[in-house]
Amino acid sequence: MLRAKPANQSEVFDDGILTVLNASDGVILSDKFSPIRYGVRTAGASRFFAAEVAGTEIEMLISVPFNHFIKQRDLIEIQSFHTGEKGIYQIKQLQPKDTAPRSLYLTLTKTDVLYTDARETGTDTQRV
Repeated sequence: MLRAKPANQSEVFDDGILTVLNASDGVILSDKFSPIRYGVRTAGASRFFAAEVAGTEIEMLISVPFNHFIKQRDLIEIQSFHTGEKGIYQIKQLQPKDTAPRSLYLTLTKTDVLYTDARETGTDTQRV
């Protein structure tokens, strides 16, 4: 029997926690917003090849609940629930998606900048 296609794709945010960072001149000064849950998505071929043409390598594609405080080019730190690993990434592309619940797709890239963590939680140095 034929079934109707659901109107909106279902979205889950169960892969980890994201923190938006306030950074300047290679130094992480503070957290702007934390914690925000995220889910890992699969980057499609058109997104992957568009990034290659632009000279960028896509490291990861994630979805977060829709909000107005995450901006393109923000620096974020993500921590996976599955592995416990942390990583610092830059948002290369931001796309609002009409899913249930409404979400943002963030295309993440790494850069060669060496960031020094000057937050009160530590003084670690991490490569982005």
